[in-house]
Amino acid sequence: MGSSAKRALVVDDSRSARVILSRMLEAHGVQVETTESAEQALDYLSSAQPEVLRPDVIFMDHLMPGMDGLQAVRTLKADPRTHSIPVMMYTSHEGEDYLQQAQACGASGVISKTLTQAEVARALYQLHLLPDRREISQREMSYPQTQSPQRAAPPLLAANDAVALPDTNINWSNKSPTSVDQPAPIAQAASLDAPRMPEKKATRSSAVWQTAVLITSLACALASALLWREAQQMRQLLVQTNAQLTATVAAQQQQIESLRLTLRQRAEASPPIEVWPVPYGEAPFASARVNRIRERIEALQAAGFKGVVRIENFVGDFCLTGSAVLGFVVARDDLLAQRCDTIGNPFEDGLTDAQRRTDEFDAMLVDVTGNSTNPLQLSIGFGSRKPTQAYPSQGVELKAVEWNRVAAQNNRVEMSLLPALKP
Repeated sequence: MGSSAKRALVVDDSRSARVILSRMLEAHGVQVETTESAEQALDYLSSAQPEVLRPDVIFMDHLMPGMDGLQAVRTLKADPRTHSIPVMMYTSHEGEDYLQQAQACGASGVISKTLTQAEVARALYQLHLLPDRREISQREMSYPQTQSPQRAAPPLLAANDAVALPDTNINWSNKSPTSVDQPAPIAQAASLDAPRMPEKKATRSSAVWQTAVLITSLACALASALLWREAQQMRQLLVQTNAQLTATVAAQQQQIESLRLTLRQRAEASPPIEVWPVPYGEAPFASARVNRIRERIEALQAAGFKGVVRIENFVGDFCLTGSAVLGFVVARDDLLAQRCDTIGNPFEDGLTDAQRRTDEFDAMLVDVTGNSTNPLQLSIGFGSRKPTQAYPSQGVELKAVEWNRVAAQNNRVEMSLLPALKP
């Protein structure tokens, strides 16, 4: 691996999940960028300069508003510019089936949102974004080690080297045979007496040196023990911190799921406050219904309502006569239901969402939501076939009027409220 820092892109709509994973990656020297949706991630990657902002790996959440994680993976793998970037799914989904599904879309693997620091490291090793484990082990063993220094040559040898030897460079021209023979014993005697004082000093120096080596060795051993103890304490602290972070993430995820369930139950349990029938062949958001919707919203604003006002049109299936070429009309009341040319709502089925929203309706929406401080929000839904009343069984004697009476009640516009949660 090169010396330049690796980069990661974390894509998750949960801020806490982004922060936790970012901290774990940064602990391994990985530079992290984050986005809170798949669309923002695709925009970031399309504008990233090669070799500068391009990530070496992408951690992708699955469930996000708008485009989900697997759709984003397929989009990335279909783009030649981002095809080679490995993608790890970062999600609470688990199991072999989901892993196979993610890999079929192009993901490199799946990591859980309750992961530990060790699992993050393992994923980075598998993607070759961290050095080999043996290099890490070598660096961990770089603490100061107690080494026995090489002992220097005993000073006694140096003292012995300094012993005066008999002078053999004799000037024979200035000495008689007697002078040559006589000084030799004297010189030898002097040479035997000379080393005695330096030998005692050398012995003391050797003892001092050995003591210094012993003290140094003990100091190194003590320092190594302290460093090892500190490393153990740091490792234990990291394990405890990871456990706390994992518990926090799990608790937050549980709170999020509980909140989603509560909101879903409230939305399903909230009864409509207004229902306006829509005759067959009319656009749902047109004519007098727009004025009634406006009046109701203005009344809610005046009362200080805070939350979401949902306006939705529902489609009823009528007993009709006619054809696709000439058009369909509501059948005569006395016609048997079995004689209807079709049962359905081809008029509604042929409308687009834009055609259901008339200019008058759009102008009303602008008027009631134009204030930026307005605590009221609007949600518009189109074309649901959820009946408010069950259709009758099509017996032999069933008349078209009986069927269409129920269809007229099901072909409607409803307004319901979802109050904001109190802080």
